[in-house]
Formats: sequence, structure tokens, C-alpha cells
Amino acid sequence: MGCQMLHLALKQVEQCLKRLKNMNLESSIQDLSELFSFNENRPVATKACVIPNQPVVEFVLMKILGACKLLLRLLDCCCKTLLYP
Repeated sequence: MGCQMLHLALKQVEQCLKRLKNMNLESSIQDLSELFSFNENRPVATKACVIPNQPVVEFVLMKILGACKLLLRLLDCCCKTLLYP
């Protein structure tokens, strides 16, 4: 029975990792960063910052929040798996 429980715990870890990978979070953060970045082609005195609209910012921030919760779940699953007697 113990081996089966360990296998299920490892499956949960694997599922969390797959979900994190599928979120493509790095790309979303990069997109948000680029939206807030200065236009490097303009002279220093006239550099403008483009601010994205609220729904775009909210979407990316909700994605980041979801990833944080998923990371906490992953940490919990890893702890249970590694500390399994």
C-alpha cells in the first residue's frame, strides 16, 4: 500500500509541474515587462512609457497569482512525497 501512495504523491507533483509549464508564465511576464518599457529609439528627453489597459494588466496578474498558488501546492506535494515514511 505504501508504494501506491508514494506513486500517487509523485503523480500530483508531476501534474503540478505540467500545469506550471502549460501556463507559459515567463512569456506573460515578458510581455507585461515590454508593455511598461521605454521606447529605446526616442531621445532621452522624449522617452515615453506606454501603459497597458487594465484588463491586460489584470489578466497577467491573475496568471501570476494562479502560478503562485500552484507553486505553493507543488511545495506541499513535494514535502508530502519526500517526507513520506
